[in-house]
Amino acid sequence: MFDLLDDFKEIDESKTKSNVRRYLNHNFQRLIDRCGISANQLQSPKFSDVPFSKSVSNHSEDNVIRLMEYRELLQYLITAMKTGTDHSILFDFYVLHYSDIKIMQELHISNSTYYSQKNKELLSFADKIITVADLNIYK
Repeated sequence: MFDLLDDFKEIDESKTKSNVRRYLNHNFQRLIDRCGISANQLQSPKFSDVPFSKSVSNHSEDNVIRLMEYRELLQYLITAMKTGTDHSILFDFYVLHYSDIKIMQELHISNSTYYSQKNKELLSFADKIITVADLNIYK
């Protein structure tokens, strides 16, 4: 019988945070580029109604479907970033491309508080998207 507790293996927090950063810096940014959506459009609560900014030259159904799937995935990842927090450091950093210092100043928090919160958000993000990508590194 399948034991759900097996899903809660101990993770290596340091390596998981590093893996999430790598994912957000590379895969997530590529996904944004493929969707053809600007950071301003991503600030909208729902950007799925935003008109396509990339033209599909051959108008093939497969390309349109793929673009819709990319946008759905992007919406899912952004929702995961924002869920459970009053202010998402990850959204500001990886979507809006704000610097760490700018975010700290806007939130009026210290350096140590900021990085503690950012690290918590990185680990939380890994858990929230586990059905899409398992970014956790296990011990």
